[in-house]
Amino acid sequence: DDAARGAGEEVEALRSRREAGIFLSEGPLQLLLDGKWEGGELAEGVISEVERYLEGEGADASLQMAARAALRKPAAKLSNFDRLTAGCLADFVARRSAEIDVQLAEDRLASAKVEKLIAGATAEAVRARSSGLAFVCLEAQSGAKAAAEAREEARSCLAKQCDECRDALAESESHAQKLEELEEVLAMVGR
Repeated sequence: DDAARGAGEEVEALRSRREAGIFLSEGPLQLLLDGKWEGGELAEGVISEVERYLEGEGADASLQMAARAALRKPAAKLSNFDRLTAGCLADFVARRSAEIDVQLAEDRLASAKVEKLIAGATAEAVRARSSGLAFVCLEAQSGAKAAAEAREEARSCLAKQCDECRDALAESESHAQKLEELEEVLAMVGR
């Protein structure tokens, strides 16, 4: 029962993170990027919220720094780098939301499998008790235990996949940063 409660809290936390990202990207962040919400205490609050989101979601430090600078500029004064940063920021939020969607889907699938195993084991236990076959009841209990272990194994696998996604994302962001630096150097050389 504690494992189920913990799993429910984990799913709620994932949903909350996803909703926070979507809210920021479709609401205040979009207004900032469109130049419809420049300066002022309220804009600073939104920028701080974006910074907390990026930090909480493990965004690369370079993206955090670039976003911090770009979001504080009026839309008319955004450089190409600032616009690229805004695009990377939107992509980051979209990727995080997609990753969370995958986690939620995998969790639902694992939960459904476990529930099916538990239901089968429970039905078998009821049949065993009603027919007086104690050894079958033990097998059903073993099946329920196996189902719970399968759920934990699925969670472990999911956590590993999430770590791999984070590593791939960090590598992708690193490559994007290097590409940006090369583009800047090429732009300087071309002048």
